[in-house]
Amino acid sequence: MILEWGSEFDGAQVLWLLTAALILTAMFLPACAGLLTGGLCFQKSRLTAEQWLTGAALHVAAWILILHSLAFGPSAGTTPADVPASAPKPLEEMIQEAAQIVDRRAFFGRGGFVGDLQFAGFRNLEAQGNADAPMFASRRPHHSVPLSAFVYFQLAVYLCATACVSAIAAAAGVTPGRVLCFSLLWGTLVYVPVAHWVWGEGWLGIRYATDGGGSLLLLMLSLSAMTLPRQTRDADTPGKHRDLLALCIGLFWVTFPVMMCSLRVPEPQLRAVILLNSLAAATGGFFVCSLLRLLSDGRSQQESPLAGLCSGLAAVAAGCLLLDAMTSMICGALGTAVALMLWAFCRNHCSADVCRLPVMLIGASVSGLLLVGVFAGSFNGIFHWDSKPVESLIHGTSQLLQMQALTVVSVIAWVSGLTAILRRLCLRA
Repeated sequence: MILEWGSEFDGAQVLWLLTAALILTAMFLPACAGLLTGGLCFQKSRLTAEQWLTGAALHVAAWILILHSLAFGPSAGTTPADVPASAPKPLEEMIQEAAQIVDRRAFFGRGGFVGDLQFAGFRNLEAQGNADAPMFASRRPHHSVPLSAFVYFQLAVYLCATACVSAIAAAAGVTPGRVLCFSLLWGTLVYVPVAHWVWGEGWLGIRYATDGGGSLLLLMLSLSAMTLPRQTRDADTPGKHRDLLALCIGLFWVTFPVMMCSLRVPEPQLRAVILLNSLAAATGGFFVCSLLRLLSDGRSQQESPLAGLCSGLAAVAAGCLLLDAMTSMICGALGTAVALMLWAFCRNHCSADVCRLPVMLIGASVSGLLLVGVFAGSFNGIFHWDSKPVESLIHGTSQLLQMQALTVVSVIAWVSGLTAILRRLCLRA
């Protein structure tokens, strides 16, 4: 058998990406939701293992049939119509028109709200990537991995996200049919548009909005966890579900840097930079929580330093490729401090019981996205999609900070509003 494929694929990069995808796929287990619920009481869930796997199969089918195209296809309604034939023109005028077409060509198929159905059912996808599709081939790291590996990795991220919201909804005592309906609608109406806005070719990404490693994913999941029914949330009761919480935090600590390393990271040295920045940010978050516990004479909750690890990682995820180690440590500490202040505010001013980790992850993720607009730069050879250098507030320009703020506001409004609507439609008793 002879394979007529190019030899540009990097075996180590493919192995790394598929390993990360397998880890994320394994996180589809209900235990992954313990990260957002602080230890979920699974005994109250009505879902059996067969029903859970049936839901997973339906999500995979939906992703293949339509959702991948909506998330990562060219933006719907932005590709211009064919230019009609016209009479011959002078050479100088033709050259000027050609230059304008070349300048505009980079924007064809970009800047929209959601993708079209060009790749529905994985149609029109070439095995080695679609070089002619606007920006689509650039979603693979320097063409060093086959398109199928990229597609599987994105599917694994989608499954991990929908697993969290499904497990939280199931623990509220909702029937399996309602849980499945809610998770499919959430994936289609909440996850897919946001993925297209920033990680695809949507209206935020085209304007330089940046999320290099998943802060938006954590923000979406945490907002959804806060919006879903809360009657089974007893994670802040001392001594309950501590082991599960520690296990989930440990799993998050191991897998999240690996996931960040696999998102559009073409070179091994950049993966090393991400791991170093992740360690530095987690150290900053852990230090803030440990110092707070020390100042309170140990009266703070036992899991606070572990929550600091997660908050530090969430705060550096958006700019993991655009920061150095010292700045990452500062971002991790700042993000954790904001997360702790947000948790203290919610605990003192919210009448309903709220879970600690979702609140802290919201604060850390928002801080991380905004800190990109303050500290980011092309320190590690990373540039915007059009090869322009990354310039933040420390470089004297506020454009990136403004776009990051617009991204935060848009995602919070979209995710919170739609999740609340879907909750009323699908999860009402």
